[in-house]
Amino acid sequence: EDYSVKLDFSFLAFSVVFPLTFLIQSVFSRRDQALQRLLDFKSALLSTALFTLTVDWAATNGDPTGGRLSLPSNFNKVALEDLRNILQLVYEYLSMPSVTHARHYVFKPKQHATRR
Repeated sequence: EDYSVKLDFSFLAFSVVFPLTFLIQSVFSRRDQALQRLLDFKSALLSTALFTLTVDWAATNGDPTGGRLSLPSNFNKVALEDLRNILQLVYEYLSMPSVTHARHYVFKPKQHATRR
């Protein structure tokens, strides 16, 4: 006996194209959320840097030599270096391969801390 079926391409289009477009849309949505979170982090870090480098906080107990005058002369340079180190660590973390235990290859000195 000969069996034949008439398939309409609308079934194929619905079963393949719809999930594919949904997948692409969700991937771009996750990407946009990740970029927004990175921008929020960068904004918070920049605000912290500007506050640390420019604000002259009040001296304690009315001491006129307190505040910014009581800081070491290289305070701004050290603070900027610390902020750059934070950014470098975030960059290294975000550029790690997304495989199991990849942190051991990128952060070799920290490998002993994650052993059980």
